[in-house]
Amino acid sequence: MSSEDNVGASPESTSPDEDIPFEERPTTRADGCKPEPLDDSVEDCYRLHEPIADAPSIVGDYRYLEDGQPMTAFEAVGSYIKRRHGENVSAEKHGFHKTRQWRRKRQYALGKEMDRQLLDAYENPTTVLLSLRVSPGDRGRLTLLNGLHEAIDATIEQLRYRLQEVPDAPLSSEEWEYFVVIAGTEERATPHLHILVYCDGDISRKRFAPVVEKFVAKCPFAPDDMRGNSPEGGAISLRGNGGDEIPRMDGEPAESAGATYVLAQLPHLRDVDEMARDELLHASTVDAWNGDAFRKSQYTVWDDEEQPSAEVVSGVEPTLSAENTEPLSETEREFVEEYVEQLGKPNREVIRANIERNRDEFDQEPDREKIIGSVMNRIQPETEAD
Repeated sequence: MSSEDNVGASPESTSPDEDIPFEERPTTRADGCKPEPLDDSVEDCYRLHEPIADAPSIVGDYRYLEDGQPMTAFEAVGSYIKRRHGENVSAEKHGFHKTRQWRRKRQYALGKEMDRQLLDAYENPTTVLLSLRVSPGDRGRLTLLNGLHEAIDATIEQLRYRLQEVPDAPLSSEEWEYFVVIAGTEERATPHLHILVYCDGDISRKRFAPVVEKFVAKCPFAPDDMRGNSPEGGAISLRGNGGDEIPRMDGEPAESAGATYVLAQLPHLRDVDEMARDELLHASTVDAWNGDAFRKSQYTVWDDEEQPSAEVVSGVEPTLSAENTEPLSETEREFVEEYVEQLGKPNREVIRANIERNRDEFDQEPDREKIIGSVMNRIQPETEAD
């Protein structure tokens, strides 16, 4: 544990703002909606009152133990809020700036600059987003995150093998890079994995199917039948092949929408008093894990003389809304094409929210009949297409 994690983190460090009731916070920053208060009559779909881990040994930070046992998710959120407020107090009093939020802002800036450099340097850039998931079941959040982490190294090695080492490898080591973010799903904050891959040249979607299969084989909580991780069901999103353009950010044409979508899911990015429920649940889980939710290939983004100053990093303002930043996935596009006559002009956010919710339950692959029924009930005739 680094010394900077200890700064201002004592349980006594509090702020008058930290008692914002959990039930009064938005469910997710994407839509700002507030569900019913959590009481005995409301299903605890967040597993708030269940331990974050199945055993104390899984907890990486002892401050998320209570009497030697893992805290509940609700207690972990409370502890996390206190620690974030404590960091703010230390920053104000002592000029300490390397808080959790500062470090995540630096990773965000690093990822965005890497995105800009690679898209500019590659003659024929293609991006591939691998979104890899676990089945929550009745497991603690930290248990799920540990299981996810177990599979990362093998998944990256399989990616390297398929892109540059097999006899028909399409790329050299200088022609592809990647970064990884461990994110939390909207609403329930179930840990999942995003790997954004940059390739210099057209590349087949089939090239990445064995990478997804390796993740499923190595992650103890990924269903063996590929539910939620089907290469045809949204686990692989490819942009830039042939005449396909890589979607860019409005006002920032040098940046890809995919990078913004992935990097916005880093934990700790927002001020703690602004964080929605799903952000708090995921951030507190990562904090208790005491690991890093971001990693990248060995690509050098900044040399020693180009490192941004502490003040520059502090001033980074991430694009935090995931709405309308990442284009429709293959599954979503198929959905639109198949049902557009029935739905009129569906809204991207509504489609994605329904597909995401269906995937998170892991009852089946995205069920078009289930999704369309939900969308039909919610969509307004006047809704405009994106």
